[in-house]
Amino acid sequence: QPLDSDLTAIAALSTTIYGRSLLTLANAAAGRTSFDLWTTVMKATTETRTSNSVLAADAELKFAMAANTKYALRFRLWYDTVAAADFKFRTNGPAAPTLVEITRSTIIPVGTAFSNIRVEVGYSAADITVLSTLGTGGYVQLDGIIHNGANAGDFEFQWAQNTSDVGNTSVLAGSYLEWHQV
Repeated sequence: QPLDSDLTAIAALSTTIYGRSLLTLANAAAGRTSFDLWTTVMKATTETRTSNSVLAADAELKFAMAANTKYALRFRLWYDTVAAADFKFRTNGPAAPTLVEITRSTIIPVGTAFSNIRVEVGYSAADITVLSTLGTGGYVQLDGIIHNGANAGDFEFQWAQNTSDVGNTSVLAGSYLEWHQV
């Protein structure tokens, strides 16, 4: 290979073990871990469900959890629904975690006080129902830590209409989930 002045200059630099270690990172995920960064899963498109009260995982707001790994998460979700349908959700993840602490709260309609405030000490044991008596838009906030056990799998946000209705219930584009391996 011909002599290159840029490569020669780089080779002459005095580097630390930390600096050299960055050159050996396997991929972007390893870089995020090394720099202590959060991974953001942004909902790119609005997802709509109609005439359906059966909980199902959101198509985008989820992430893969490795076995025996600890995570922190932040979650912000905006939705629209018709008053007759309302909104319900659950969190779900791999079986047998060693610790799950998730604080949840909702606002309906935009501008009213927080409701459904609670600290879950496991994935949702029951549906969390958000009634739309005062309006049809809403906001869900989750913050938590999960110490995953021996089972790998996805952390999922599951949602549906609370009462099946021909009107649309939608989770809006721009909603997001951030997670960080601890």
